[in-house]
Amino acid sequence: MYIQQVELTRGVGREFVKALRDMSKVEEYAQGDILFRKGDTANHTYLLLIGRVHLKIGEIGHVIHIVSRPGETFGWSSLVKRDVYSSTTECVLETNVRKLHRDDLQKLLKPFLVLTQLQGPLLNPCFQFVAGLAKRLFS
Repeated sequence: MYIQQVELTRGVGREFVKALRDMSKVEEYAQGDILFRKGDTANHTYLLLIGRVHLKIGEIGHVIHIVSRPGETFGWSSLVKRDVYSSTTECVLETNVRKLHRDDLQKLLKPFLVLTQLQGPLLNPCFQFVAGLAKRLFS
């Protein structure tokens, strides 16, 4: 799977995609591995490369979302100014992800905040999505 295909990078330039690839690392997990638990410090966002992950809440682990499509992003708590994750993630298959640290992604997105303030509604929808992330991080 090419990182260009993921929802976080759809519609942005090659330099952004290259920087995102350079700042992230690929990690492999076995079936049953936990990537993060509800209440853990929210420092990373994940891009699914291959596999399947369940996001769970509550004492018995009610599944609230299944991440199974290559390119799906999860761990959004780290992007929206939350200190901790709101769910637990468990790999239900062998899983490979790209792991992005919140601070690195903030540095990459900061210029998009400036562009949003200058161009506002003239931005295309994909660019608006990334710019919206930047806005949430820095406002």
